[in-house]
Amino acid sequence: MFFTDTNVVEPDVIFIRAENVAKIERRFIRSAPDLVVEVSSPSTRRLELVRKLELYERFGVPEYWNIDLEAERVEVYRRGEAGYGRPVLLDRDEALESPQVPGLRIQVADVLGPPEEDV
Repeated sequence: MFFTDTNVVEPDVIFIRAENVAKIERRFIRSAPDLVVEVSSPSTRRLELVRKLELYERFGVPEYWNIDLEAERVEVYRRGEAGYGRPVLLDRDEALESPQVPGLRIQVADVLGPPEEDV
């Protein structure tokens, strides 16, 4: 969990680069992680794509991945000078890579799991 002024946010996954490890306190992170990952479901989709997206952008999270299980895609938001731009939309046959985690390469299909018709 990390604090954003009066809000406490608990993302599904966070990543903090080694050079930013001083941000970590005993029970929480006082500033923005380097990468935040949220897995949305139909009941949480709006929260993650509106409220949390705005908070992550406002408090300087450099990169935010929204894993949309219903749409079967990953939306990648990266901060630029003016905040987050349009997301990069990645489908099952593509791979996730991040400048925040050099060398990381994950197939979107592995993140999403088997297609619904296979379940």
